[in-house]
Amino acid sequence: TVANCCSLDMNHTDPVLAKIISRYVMTRGSTRLADFQNVPPEYYKFVYEQQLIGWDNFMLGIITSTLRPLQHCHLLCSSSLLTVDDWLTQLINKLLHITHGQWIYRNISKHHATLGMIRKTERRAMLLEIDRLAQLTPEDVPEDSKFLLEIDFSTLRYADT
Repeated sequence: TVANCCSLDMNHTDPVLAKIISRYVMTRGSTRLADFQNVPPEYYKFVYEQQLIGWDNFMLGIITSTLRPLQHCHLLCSSSLLTVDDWLTQLINKLLHITHGQWIYRNISKHHATLGMIRKTERRAMLLEIDRLAQLTPEDVPEDSKFLLEIDFSTLRYADT
C-alpha cells in the first residue's frame, strides 16, 4: 500500500526527505512539491527538480540526482551501515512495488469476471434491457428474447454472475 512505502524512517532515511517523499507519494502528485510548507532551503533544488520530473515518473523510480547527496549526508552522520546506493535501490523498489500494486488493483477492478467494472457495466445494461422487455406484453417480446419469460427475475437481479 501507499502507507507501507512511507515507512522510510525505518531505513535511516533523512527525516526531511522521508516527510517530503511520503507526502508526495500519498498525495499522488495532486500537491506540487513546490507547494509543500516548511521545506528547508537545502532541499529546494531537490523539490524543484523532482517537480519537473513529475509524480508519474517518480513512481516509476525516476528520481533527480539531487536526492542522492542529501541522503548520503544523512547516512554519513548516522550509525547506519547502509550505503546511499542501497538506500536508493530500496526506495525505487518500494515505489515500483506501489505502482505495481496500483496496476494490479486497477486491472482487477476493471477486468475481474464478476466484480470488474466492465462486467458490472454489461450486467447493468442487461438488467436495463430485461426491465424494458418486462414492460412489454408476452406477445410483444421479440422472438429471440422469449426465453427470458422463463427466468425468475428476482433471483437474477441479485445473482453474482
